[in-house]
Amino acid sequence: MGNSKQMNRLILSAAITGILMSATAMAQDSTQAQDTQATTTPATARKTPPRQANAKTTTTLQQVVVTGSATGVKKIDASYTLTTADAEQIKQANPKSTADLLKIAPGLWPESTGGQTGANIEIAGFPGGGDAPFNTVQMMGSPLYGMPTLSFFEQTTIFRLDDTIERVEILQGGPSVVFADGQIGATENFILKQGTEVPSGSIGVTYGSENLKRVDGFFGFPVAENWYGSVGGFYRDSDGVRDPQFAADKGGQFTATLTHDSDRGSMMLYARALNDKNQFITPIPLIQNGTDNFSAYPGFDPLKDTYNSKYIQHVFLAGYPGGGTHADLANGRGAKMNFFGGNFDYDLGNGWTISDKFLIDAGDVDTNALFSGSNPATLNDELYNTPSSQGGFELPAGSATATYAGPGGGGAVDPNQSVIHQGWWYIHKHLKNINNDFRLSKEIFEGNTLTAGVYLAHYTMDDKWALGNQMLMTNTPNARPIMVSYNDAGTIKQLTDNQGFLDNGGYNIAQHGTATNKAFYLSDSWRVGPWLFDASARLENQDATNNVC
Repeated sequence: MGNSKQMNRLILSAAITGILMSATAMAQDSTQAQDTQATTTPATARKTPPRQANAKTTTTLQQVVVTGSATGVKKIDASYTLTTADAEQIKQANPKSTADLLKIAPGLWPESTGGQTGANIEIAGFPGGGDAPFNTVQMMGSPLYGMPTLSFFEQTTIFRLDDTIERVEILQGGPSVVFADGQIGATENFILKQGTEVPSGSIGVTYGSENLKRVDGFFGFPVAENWYGSVGGFYRDSDGVRDPQFAADKGGQFTATLTHDSDRGSMMLYARALNDKNQFITPIPLIQNGTDNFSAYPGFDPLKDTYNSKYIQHVFLAGYPGGGTHADLANGRGAKMNFFGGNFDYDLGNGWTISDKFLIDAGDVDTNALFSGSNPATLNDELYNTPSSQGGFELPAGSATATYAGPGGGGAVDPNQSVIHQGWWYIHKHLKNINNDFRLSKEIFEGNTLTAGVYLAHYTMDDKWALGNQMLMTNTPNARPIMVSYNDAGTIKQLTDNQGFLDNGGYNIAQHGTATNKAFYLSDSWRVGPWLFDASARLENQDATNNVC
């Protein structure tokens, strides 16, 4: 009935001195012990060589990157992989989604997915296998959720790109294992635009094929002396590349910031509301000959067709925990989330500085989608001739009556009609997250800064799943559900219900998870002439419990 699991993790990142002479040498040691994880992040020493570069390249290389660093580091000084893009470069990359933007970073592969969200994100050297277990998304330096390993969830699902983004910093490896949530894979940190002394902004209207209509806007402005505000966001409605007979993508996002600057520091608060619904598409039928020869299935255009339709859009899932529930395919794999966070940086004098980042967010990240079941077959073969081991039903010959179900139902189905059964899955996921990253830094002597930090996070998950729910439907674009009854020795029985469902789900669960993460870290940055030495260590304890029914 219940399953409880506790996890305790100890991560220790210790520095190893790098000795560089005519060429850079780096030593790295990694140790592991039972019930203990010790991850070694190499101390780095780098000498910046003279170079000839154009003005734009020089400006980019001199950019200070704040992700995965105690005090910020120039891009040219970092001895680990850093990829940055400003608002204009993000537009030039023309990403289809937040996950798709990650293709600008070497070693990151966002899977091409049937929608705005739900991409598997693979990172070179890490055995992901699905979702994005080694990828963290941050906003203003704060992780959007404490753990990246939940099923039916990856963090780009709860983040959208729009004109409120100033830039993105993508960090792989290096010191990312030390700061914030201690991500060992890749971290993307999105920095928001803020208000300025001179009011400025932008507005854009997009109209395109697929009945796309989108409005984007941003406005930054002064509020009072040394106080600045900004507002912005987008709203979009589209039928999508594969028209499901309802809005494939519909919703928007609104972001606001309030900033105060002083002679000794700054404070910035931000809030974001996201409510966006995105069609989620799994594979479409193809004919395979040999190992690498594929062609279109008759009547199904592989470039633009989808099974999703108005006929199977609204259903009642009887197996959903708590007595069943209504579900809507148009909700897709979307997100309805609210965020509130803040950053505070202050110079205490005498070489002491403090920094604090916090983020509170909560909301729903649901999945409503079809998942492929049997191979296509004619209705006649599916009912009578296909073995049950291959998805057939092996009914008594000539015993079945098949009619169309759903809206506009009625009418007999042609025995030669190609059919398929697919799972109509619904996953309701409610997430809550709060985290805080506090840092105290001291310049020990000129060029050497020591930083001590504490990262605290508490996050919860409440899920209800209804998986399975095999629905018999036409193997056609914008499929129609099929209702089948049959005569068994004089008794009329139902193969499917009046919605076309063959079953009420093979995996219906309710679960509640809660986790707390506590970490203490030290980081020392020492610049000696053209050399930069970094050494960091982190001690972490994570306790997670999940109860499943």
